[in-house]
Amino acid sequence: MSYDPSQLRARTNEIGIHPVNSRHAEQVLLDYRIFPEHIMTSYTQWQDEGRSMQVGDTIVQQVLLPPIKRCSIKLVMGVRVKAIIHVAQEFGFSYETLEGHVERGISTFMAERKDDELVFRITTHSGPGHWSTRMAGPILARPYQRYATLQALTHVARQFSALGGIGG
Repeated sequence: MSYDPSQLRARTNEIGIHPVNSRHAEQVLLDYRIFPEHIMTSYTQWQDEGRSMQVGDTIVQQVLLPPIKRCSIKLVMGVRVKAIIHVAQEFGFSYETLEGHVERGISTFMAERKDDELVFRITTHSGPGHWSTRMAGPILARPYQRYATLQALTHVARQFSALGGIGG
């Protein structure tokens, strides 16, 4: 999906997590276990092919509106992995939306090791990708995106903390 990055709204949200085993935390991110299932389920190309995530892989997302598994409208859309990042004390990945997604832009999911803590950060550069989100953006889309992001931070923090211990 084409977009002009200068026309997109940038947002960053983060949470510090302690204690955590960063080797296992990296696997949580690269397995795309970021969003709770009552908000979004997904089907990833790399898991279908029995391998690890690669640049160019597709993720099919099913977003639940409202965030209730049984009684919701299910929006199915796709994103493509743009980068996998693993440098010094940081790891994660980014993806871009595909044509037909309700948003357009790029999201980055990063974890940074800081002493005995891991900081998980979600950065989005996004805007409406469909006429419906342009119309409903201020009322529905932006508040739901904020809600989903906060739920993702909490969900990942729980998974990271459940792993316990510090390891590199």
